[in-house]
Amino acid sequence: MKHIVITGVSRGIGEKLLQLSLERGDKVYGIARDPLSSGPLLKLREKYKETLHLFPGDVTDPALSQKVADDYPWKKID
Repeated sequence: MKHIVITGVSRGIGEKLLQLSLERGDKVYGIARDPLSSGPLLKLREKYKETLHLFPGDVTDPALSQKVADDYPWKKID
C-alpha cells in the first residue's frame, strides 16, 4: 500500500487518479476545494472508509503547499 496525495479529486484527472489509486489499495489523501459538497466523493469515502481521507484546499492558493506540509496528518507519502 502506497500513501498518496492527490489534488483536484472532485473531477477530471484528479478524480480518475483517485479512483484508480483506491482500487489498487493505496491510502489516499484527496484535496479538493469543497470535498464535502461532492456526492461522488462522499460515496467513495463511504466505500473506502479506511483508505480515503478528504481535505479542503484550493490549488490556486499559493499557501496550499505550506498548509499541506504543516496541517495535514500524513507522516509518509510515496
